[in-house]
Amino acid sequence: MPFSQRDTASIFYVVEGTGPAILLLHGWACDSLDWQYQIPFLHSLGYQTIAFDARGHGASSVPPEDEPDQLRAEVIADDAVALLTYLGVASAVLLSHSAGALVASIIAARSAAVVRANIMIDPEHYREHDGRGGFIAALEADAPRYGGAGAGAVVRGD
Repeated sequence: MPFSQRDTASIFYVVEGTGPAILLLHGWACDSLDWQYQIPFLHSLGYQTIAFDARGHGASSVPPEDEPDQLRAEVIADDAVALLTYLGVASAVLLSHSAGALVASIIAARSAAVVRANIMIDPEHYREHDGRGGFIAALEADAPRYGGAGAGAVVRGD
């Protein structure tokens, strides 16, 4: 089984197919196997798929109990970008589900050069009082760059 190392984490990943890369980002309490039915279809369209298990999920290592911050979306986003670098992939389409969409959004905000497109399926919903208001505002400000005039409405959930 292939693993990449980042900090103290062992990150399990699977790369299959050829062509432009699609990075698959699973949701919370899921793993890369969640994409098993979509992967053959993506290959039939000529894409290479990169699926990985986020820290604490699937075959990837579990952080120590006294380091819960290792499960933060920001850390997982950094793991994903590091994996792309490790694999020599300059840019990829991000295809995410649920909590994986938060990870994808962080990647798009922090490392825009690696993002060819950002496709989010059933993203998590956030309220202003949960501390993410500033993050949502930053996404709204950046939305026209990724999706045109209507993208802000998608970020807000209008």
